[in-house]
Amino acid sequence: MKKTYFLMLLAMAMATLTSLPSCDSPQPIPSIDICVDGDIPWDSKTPCSISYSDLNEQFSDEAKIKCRGGYSSAFAKHSYTFKMTQKHALAGLPLQRTFILNANYIDKSMMHHKICFDLFREMNPKKNLASECAYVNLSVNGEYMGLYVLMQKLNAGALGLNKKDSLALIYKDPPVFYGENRLEWVQEPGNYFQQNYPDIEDEDMNGYLENVMQFMIHADDSTFAHEIGQHFDLENIIDWHLLLMFTNKQWRRCDEELLPL
Repeated sequence: MKKTYFLMLLAMAMATLTSLPSCDSPQPIPSIDICVDGDIPWDSKTPCSISYSDLNEQFSDEAKIKCRGGYSSAFAKHSYTFKMTQKHALAGLPLQRTFILNANYIDKSMMHHKICFDLFREMNPKKNLASECAYVNLSVNGEYMGLYVLMQKLNAGALGLNKKDSLALIYKDPPVFYGENRLEWVQEPGNYFQQNYPDIEDEDMNGYLENVMQFMIHADDSTFAHEIGQHFDLENIIDWHLLLMFTNKQWRRCDEELLPL
């Protein structure tokens, strides 16, 4: 069994390595400089200017920015999200207005997010959606803040959602697997399942995910097996679970054998 899992991991790694660019001619890391009055707030976006530069271009644009994160808000290095007035393809990422600057404070390698997202897309390019990422050097008001992971914002537009579909929904890390043991704290109080689209003030769809959670908890085995595919893309879920198994820093139990992953 260990041999099987090792071969699976090796095959996935080889598939990823074959798509990596050559290291013969390393390119300078792009830079982003943010100019803002005062501290960057957590609860609402504040106006700022974004100056971007890489080997091929330099430009500036007006934007609005805020800090982001839940438990990571206590870390010394903060993450941010900003929205510019114009669409830009920053650091080669898809053209859009909104981006995330991930501090990756607890990942000192600065590699976990990017490798995981890239690997997940490579596992099934047609179905597995994950943010495209690039490294940038960040400065705020001229002060160097360190290396950041610039991430594509997976909003309704980036995901290609049909906004006329009443079940075109986005939730951010909804706590459905905690069952009826409700979490005492979530990132957005009053939005337990962390509905991201549509805006909860426009239409509260937390009830839909509540029903899905109740189905997973209470359905008998036969009903669960017959209907689970109506709620989830099972191939996508399997890829997601395999990715977690292969990239988690803890030990995982598979068929009574402990595997270091």
